[in-house]
Amino acid sequence: MIAEERYQEVFEVDEQFELTQQEINSFIANRDITHVLNLWGAYNRSELDYLGFSGVSTGFTPLLTGRKSSEKCSEDDAIIIDSIISRLQNNQDNDKKTMAKIIKYFYLGAVTTEILNPVPIRNIKMIGDLVGCGETKVKKLKESAENYICGSLDSLDKVLDCELYRTIQYF
Repeated sequence: MIAEERYQEVFEVDEQFELTQQEINSFIANRDITHVLNLWGAYNRSELDYLGFSGVSTGFTPLLTGRKSSEKCSEDDAIIIDSIISRLQNNQDNDKKTMAKIIKYFYLGAVTTEILNPVPIRNIKMIGDLVGCGETKVKKLKESAENYICGSLDSLDKVLDCELYRTIQYF
């Protein structure tokens, strides 16, 4: 786990890093789901850059794209969040499918063949036009989706690497 290795580097701990149940409960109670989803979106957008054939030499790509490496979650965290969102997307309820679309648009962006570098769509009205809902319904569904994802993460009783690493940075 990336955060545990970073913890050992910072505090030079030789033994295996283990969280107590009280510390896990504290992390879960203070979970910032928007931060976690922003890191998840950054991870998925960075993974899209590696798809396909690049017409530019590897060393010159950052110069042409102008993209800076941003903070993102680990692969393990991304897999957990992807599985929760896929449960939303594969649900029979149309509102839950719409919730998954809203989360993807808001944190990932529109992924099409015309857009090479997707940018998160933070405009609620634009997302409403894409999913066919009004602004108030989009806001309610987005909040419900974030609560669903947060509840699913809480039920796993696990601290994500990106949450643990964020608290280590503030020491």
